[in-house]
Amino acid sequence: MNTRSNIEIKDGIARISLDDGKVNAMSTEMMGELNLDLSEEASAVTILTGRPGIFSAGFDLATLNRGSDAMLAMLRTGAELILRLLAFPRPVVIACTGHAYHMGAFITLASDVRFAVAENWRIGMNEVAIGLTVPGCE
Repeated sequence: MNTRSNIEIKDGIARISLDDGKVNAMSTEMMGELNLDLSEEASAVTILTGRPGIFSAGFDLATLNRGSDAMLAMLRTGAELILRLLAFPRPVVIACTGHAYHMGAFITLASDVRFAVAENWRIGMNEVAIGLTVPGCE
């Protein structure tokens, strides 16, 4: 998988752009590349963007098909990312560059400020509509 995350920190602003060359599927690796540690160390406001036309299509389906251990690791990483964004000590701004499904929508909701490119994009979560329940946490 070709995961890419680029971070540029300048003048108190960390710009993190996600581009895996496809739909920015949130694999464990992609979420790990968000470089929030660098942004926090710089005490920077963080701006997170996707690629043109897609912020993120959500969790990586290939990882879901690799078995329960890989799936649970990805889901835990996703939950930890959302908690990290919610508790982040500096503002997090999302520049939604296109569709944001599932995990992409959760990331968008966990930010402090959201901007979206004005097009016919969809942002949403269909888990309830398809009967998918979130596993209980202990």
